[in-house]
Amino acid sequence: IRRPPRSTLFPYTTLFRSDFVGMSGHVLPAAAGAPRILSAPARCAGGDRILPGPDGELRVRTSRWTALLPRLRRGSGPSWGRLAVGVVVALAAAYFTLFAWAWASPPGSSPDDDFHMTSIWCRSDEAPEQCRILSRLDKSGLAFAQLPNFPSPNCYIWKDKQSGECQTPRVSTERLSTTAYPPLFYNYVSFFASDSLLESTVMMRMAVACSVLFILSVAYLVSLPWLRGAMVVSWLLMSMPLGVFLFASINPSAWGVAGLAAMWGPMVTAFLGKDARRRWLALAVWFLAALMAGGSRGDTAIFAAVISVLGLVLLARRRAQWPAIAMGVIVVAVSAWMLVGTAQLTAAGRGFGDKRGTVPDDELIWSLVTELPKLAASVHGGLLGWLDAQVSLTAASSIMLAVGGAYVAGLAYMNRRKALALVALVGATFAVPVRAIWQAHRYAPDHYQPRYLLPMLMVVLGVCLIAGPGRRIKWSAWQIALVWVLLSLGGLVALHGWMRRFITGNDVQSWDLSRKVEWWANPNISPDQMWVLGSVSWSVLALVVLLSFYSRRAAVL
Repeated sequence: IRRPPRSTLFPYTTLFRSDFVGMSGHVLPAAAGAPRILSAPARCAGGDRILPGPDGELRVRTSRWTALLPRLRRGSGPSWGRLAVGVVVALAAAYFTLFAWAWASPPGSSPDDDFHMTSIWCRSDEAPEQCRILSRLDKSGLAFAQLPNFPSPNCYIWKDKQSGECQTPRVSTERLSTTAYPPLFYNYVSFFASDSLLESTVMMRMAVACSVLFILSVAYLVSLPWLRGAMVVSWLLMSMPLGVFLFASINPSAWGVAGLAAMWGPMVTAFLGKDARRRWLALAVWFLAALMAGGSRGDTAIFAAVISVLGLVLLARRRAQWPAIAMGVIVVAVSAWMLVGTAQLTAAGRGFGDKRGTVPDDELIWSLVTELPKLAASVHGGLLGWLDAQVSLTAASSIMLAVGGAYVAGLAYMNRRKALALVALVGATFAVPVRAIWQAHRYAPDHYQPRYLLPMLMVVLGVCLIAGPGRRIKWSAWQIALVWVLLSLGGLVALHGWMRRFITGNDVQSWDLSRKVEWWANPNISPDQMWVLGSVSWSVLALVVLLSFYSRRAAVL
């Protein structure tokens, strides 16, 4: 049956979208001379009742649910209530997930934490009493400082059978940065420094976690509805375990990952959105997310500029888009300024270390071919902490199966613009590490970590999951259930392994984390209770987010 002309549909569409649709007794007059074929009440789909009236007229008694349908489709009324409930539940579940990961390890357990912790404390108001700079190493701003009562992580790093119990406060000499790197992250986190290093470490981890949840939630709310599902599902799938571990740490990579993950949705909205207020809000969030990314790491500043340039090339089509075009130029300029002004320019652009490696060219090329895919897969199945905590194969395989299924589902929706975007993003993702490793002339796994790739891999998956304007990828209940089980299992096993690494060391193998406890910092919650809290919260978060792809009824998110 061919679709009627749009003009003939106008009376019917306005009828079901009018304010009178919910009123009982609405009268539909019969055409002149039309026979009366309805002599008794009849019930239509959706619960409406058609009642015969005098003089050939028909009275429609609209059910309560049909009356609500047009308002749900317009995005007003109860739909905003469902959106609010979904967002609140997701944020609460994400908060308790990160809370459990923040308490799961002692201070200094994330990469280069001795350096970051010293730089943060020496930048805070407590610096005159806690920090005494001994010497400056070079022009890059690196120095040594002496701190009293500093629990150095050197006693357990790279010793996976050693628990966190060996960490005792003592006078320690540590590295620190005396420059502006990273210019925003250190200044923000230093507000939570205090005399109690353990308490302030947990406070700083939760402050970082709250800032991550804030930028992701506002990016979700200002983005176009058909982008939201792809955004939150990509965040969920790519966050476990490395992303969650970083979000609950004081490592600047947390802002780098969150900033890049949050900026692409508002950027697309700023170019393609039709509502002026939404576009201006998207511009503000785009800039804030790019500022977080560029203000945390030099390589994420490069990636923020690449994403903005890609948006200018693929999305700029009309003069009316001049605010988005101007913001793209501003983000590129600010990212370049932050890159030049940070100590990460050397690592991002010219390689790692002061000395060039001696690996032959043919061996280095083969290393790049064989190790770069492994580097990307290590986001889910690699090493956490100081690269001394191996993620369980059960957790890694479960999460990678879910991510693989998402890629298969996303690639089924393809057009030329999306294909160009994916090719450019994948190329940029691996171009930076290839250049850095080649300039350093050293093997890939030794000088480029998976956390440097995680921000762009999250963006790549998000773009892959876009179905197109006004469309969304649809998963059945069985598909959602399978992905949910895989993610829940992966989160449960990954958190258990991370807690086991510091509670007893890996020389103890038992599901009971409260058995033979050597280190634990929270006196109010036992290790097993914290594990259950984090695992259940992660499972609830996964369920709420995955419902955004459910095809049979209105999504929660």
